[in-house]
Amino acid sequence: MHLRYILSMSLIALLSSRCSADGQIDDLLDRHESCVQSIARLDAMINVTETINEGKSVKDDLWEVRWSKELNRQRQRYRVMQLPTRDEEGNAINIGDLYEDHEFLYVLQNWDTAQSKRLADPGQQGMVRARKERRSAKLPPVSFNVAAYFALFELEAGPEDERRSLRELVTASPKCSYKGEEDVNGVKLQKLDIIHPHTRNNKYYRNCRYEVFLDASVGYLIRKLRLHVPKDTKLNRPLGEYEYNIVEFRELENACYFPMESEFTVRFPDSSSEISSKVSMKASKLTLNKSLPSTALNFVFPENAIVNFDRIDGENRRAFLWGPDNQPIREILSIADVPRPDLDAHTGSDRTWITLTIAGCGVLLVIGIVCYRKFNR
Repeated sequence: MHLRYILSMSLIALLSSRCSADGQIDDLLDRHESCVQSIARLDAMINVTETINEGKSVKDDLWEVRWSKELNRQRQRYRVMQLPTRDEEGNAINIGDLYEDHEFLYVLQNWDTAQSKRLADPGQQGMVRARKERRSAKLPPVSFNVAAYFALFELEAGPEDERRSLRELVTASPKCSYKGEEDVNGVKLQKLDIIHPHTRNNKYYRNCRYEVFLDASVGYLIRKLRLHVPKDTKLNRPLGEYEYNIVEFRELENACYFPMESEFTVRFPDSSSEISSKVSMKASKLTLNKSLPSTALNFVFPENAIVNFDRIDGENRRAFLWGPDNQPIREILSIADVPRPDLDAHTGSDRTWITLTIAGCGVLLVIGIVCYRKFNR
């Protein structure tokens, strides 16, 4: 009887402790979400630079991103600074425009909207890529998820990972623990330990673990984040340590805060040359919770572009010739449906158009590989 009583009391204490910890986690998530959601509108330029240490430090510009957001609408316009933004003929390359609402994602690559609003000839679209698809948890690989890597409003271990809010990560995780308060560089932060749920059909992030540090002094936004990546020879994955730090926050009205500068450091402890990479991100030209510039969320596909609809509503892929007022003119069912008024002026054959298309896909593939390796070395 005495033993049964002791076991019962131990079980009650364990359940009480677990409920208390769960309640603490829920409270932290509520406070964190409240601060993130208090930023209803924003428009900012984010400059991304990297310093690589491989025996000597080399600084390099990576990305330039304009990030615009209003409630569930978001737009990112980026330039890949490591690569040329014009080809030999002066056409735009290595730039992109991503717009999403609660339902769809619109992607426009290698087209400078500031230069022109329309293509002269859809038959010579070349490397311009335009598509519409269902919004999903994964962004295209040739993009920079500024919400995840700069602001830590979302969490994403890498280009192949799903983007999740902190609450979504905790919900999907097989285990999340509240570790109490921890002093980090003289600042008391609330710590969560979260096992990565790893993306379905992708085992690369298996057994990875997050340490998330929330700062009560800035509305429980994430001040620091560590991602521990254990070595896995089967996955060809080296031992890695990824660390994010928000260096500076700006305080707005009504106890609202926004990150102005952050750093992302990657270390490979097993590397004989002690390779490390430090990415610095700074915000400028910032507009918060005020009327946004008219250009902020005004996304349009250029006229005469061929826009691919990627399996929307379970349909097969479809392509449309785009017209004025950001609307399709007609569906493209074969190459014969592509109007080419300047056919005689060009070398002029279907083979030319197909060759340009294949070349464009090849260039985008190379860019994707470069960007993927950049964040997954």
